[in-house]
Amino acid sequence: MLKQLQQRVAARPARAQPLRTPEINRLSPGDPFWIVAFLLPFMVLYLGFTLWPLLATFIYSFFDWDGSKPLDQFVALENYQTILRDPIFWRAFWNTLIFSIGNTLIKLPLSLLAALVLTRKWLWFKSFFRTIYFVPIIIPVAMAGLIFTLLLNPANGALNDFLVSSGLISRPIDFLGRPVTAMLCLILVSVWQIFGQYMIYWMAALQNVPEEMYEAAELDGANEWDKLVSITLPIIRPLAIIISSSRSSTR
Repeated sequence: MLKQLQQRVAARPARAQPLRTPEINRLSPGDPFWIVAFLLPFMVLYLGFTLWPLLATFIYSFFDWDGSKPLDQFVALENYQTILRDPIFWRAFWNTLIFSIGNTLIKLPLSLLAALVLTRKWLWFKSFFRTIYFVPIIIPVAMAGLIFTLLLNPANGALNDFLVSSGLISRPIDFLGRPVTAMLCLILVSVWQIFGQYMIYWMAALQNVPEEMYEAAELDGANEWDKLVSITLPIIRPLAIIISSSRSSTR
């Protein structure tokens, strides 16, 4: 269907476009200096706070080091053998894996759905909804944790108070005191806070879909689901792979 729509759009008479004189951007003699000047602060910070800590951690892992003494007790792979025998490490590993998979499976389709809705022509107050969805990402992590700790408190939390008063539950639930509910709460809170960032990613990807293809599909009687499956997803597939494999830059 996508190829047929592309052929249909290509067969339409092209609109006359005013001729434009091609512009060639050339670097002036002083441009290399400014390029280096603007990149240098970032490179210094990136090397000092990202690359060097990673390299240092790898080097220190082969030593018995307490954080202050010189590196003089080389233990080879003993630290790795110790951690692989530690049950707490494996518990943390599986919890992290479950969290990552659950977080990804929820945030990607939901943020794509929100981006699809917020890019529709018929939606009013687009800027308002985009702002509302993006606001959580600028809330500090410590503040977000405090807010949801108060909301989920089993003694006087707002969520338990609402559920009990509405008759949905007979007694408060300790959401953060049980392994299953605690993991679910962590995933949902994480999705809530990072939702806006991925929504922006999807909205940028949707800009690559020509509006003429949607119009041609509507003439052929396609509904919203048909346009999503046959037009939107195939066109944004390369960017979708990048978005799906990307890691949040703020967490």
